[in-house]
Amino acid sequence: MNHPESPNARPTMLIRLQERPRARGKLFRSSTGIGKIGGGGKRRAGNNGRPVNSDWPYRLNSGLQEDSRDSYGFAFGLLYLFTLLLYVRPNDLIPAMGTFPLAKIVAIIAPLAYAYAQYQLGKPIINWTIEVKMVFVMLSLAILFTPIAASPSDSVNTLNDVFIKTVIIFILIIGLINTRARLKSMLNLTVICGTWLAIFAIKNYATGNFELRGVRIAGVVGGIFGNPNDLAMALNLLIPLAVALALISAGRARLLYIACALMMTAGVIATFSRAGFITLVALLGIMVWKFGRGKRVSAGLATMIASVILLAALSDAYHTRLSSIFDQNKDQSGSAQERSALLKRGIDLAVRHPIIGLGMGNFHIYSIREKVAHNAYLETAAELGAIGLLAYLILILAPLRELARIEQKAQRASAPDDLETKYLSIGLQAVLAAYIVNSFFNSIQYLWYLYYAAGFAVALRQIYAAESAAQASAAAAAPPPDQIQPIGRLWKSAPRKPAGRLWPAYRFRKGF
Repeated sequence: MNHPESPNARPTMLIRLQERPRARGKLFRSSTGIGKIGGGGKRRAGNNGRPVNSDWPYRLNSGLQEDSRDSYGFAFGLLYLFTLLLYVRPNDLIPAMGTFPLAKIVAIIAPLAYAYAQYQLGKPIINWTIEVKMVFVMLSLAILFTPIAASPSDSVNTLNDVFIKTVIIFILIIGLINTRARLKSMLNLTVICGTWLAIFAIKNYATGNFELRGVRIAGVVGGIFGNPNDLAMALNLLIPLAVALALISAGRARLLYIACALMMTAGVIATFSRAGFITLVALLGIMVWKFGRGKRVSAGLATMIASVILLAALSDAYHTRLSSIFDQNKDQSGSAQERSALLKRGIDLAVRHPIIGLGMGNFHIYSIREKVAHNAYLETAAELGAIGLLAYLILILAPLRELARIEQKAQRASAPDDLETKYLSIGLQAVLAAYIVNSFFNSIQYLWYLYYAAGFAVALRQIYAAESAAQASAAAAAPPPDQIQPIGRLWKSAPRKPAGRLWPAYRFRKGF
């Protein structure tokens, strides 16, 4: 029997220690899960508690989502294509295409591909967020009021041509944009397409190509971009996204996004849209306050000086049109007076139909000279009742509130991903704020503007929640600090505490 002090002694605790898996290093590879994920080397705690130069929490997260990303690849490609077709409208640019419904075909195949991917993964087709529920409340009310509407055909046409497609794309955005890369690729696409529309708007203004009553430009394509007011609305919603992408980019990419933001700002001015100008002013104030945190005074002064120079350079016709915002008598076209009358009619119809609305797409029947309300809130209240208006407001405000929470959480962190999350959340907050302002002047409650913005906001919220959950799980799976600790490149030391009554710590170390 060996003496305890002899070099051949093998204490029981030492045997147990040697039977443990060795920590991962240059010469010894561990079979433990942490060693496989962590990537080897010393564990040195960083500021946020994670190992320095280690991406194992993100590898864990990516490994869990790898199969779902591949399953969603085809459906996401179709969503990307549909968004491109929505902005480019090839039927307007290429007369040879005629009325070939390419966008409709893509809009039909995309949800089928998404539903098949969800079925293969064993997941529900619809992700029932609060925003999706509110959209379905509006859809249900529209269907319920159709039989009793003054013109059921107008309700059916609005549902088929606009709103049902919008609901489908909204569900696809929430379900398919499940990674940062996909979210940023969609934002890149919309910003580049918006810049393309702005360039043609500036060109038409510079060449005097005024197609609307000989005093205002029209969009290069039709649809929701043909009317100058709608075009200004679309460009205003994309300016904050360009600024956010510029802040999270570097080098030439940052310069490109800054140029895009400036081009779209000039495009808004070229439309001569009073609602677009008011929204642009509000948008600039929001972005200076949010993005300029810590430099708000200098950023505000720079914006003010640039605005004064820009206003001084504008034509007298534009100054006259802007002055009609405060004095309706200066509007020679009569549109300001007409909007004032429509506002009163909209309030009257909303008050007289609080429960049972007029029916989707039926406001024009009760309006003045078949005009829309030019106010999304009043028109929604009149057509879908008070419940429809409440659902519409929740659809706008719910993602705005969650984005503000994400901004606050990301503000306290210092990781690159958290900084990116902060800028994206601020950009999307500015988009929704711009939509809130412009909705007082345009009937856009069923169009794509809100549903793309809200969809992007919900997607960012879900991505951030998934990443936070993955990091928390990885931190919980990390070994406690009182376990094996590094003392060299080849060997890990045992815990510096007594091994028992028979083998105190000093004897254990001496035998080791």
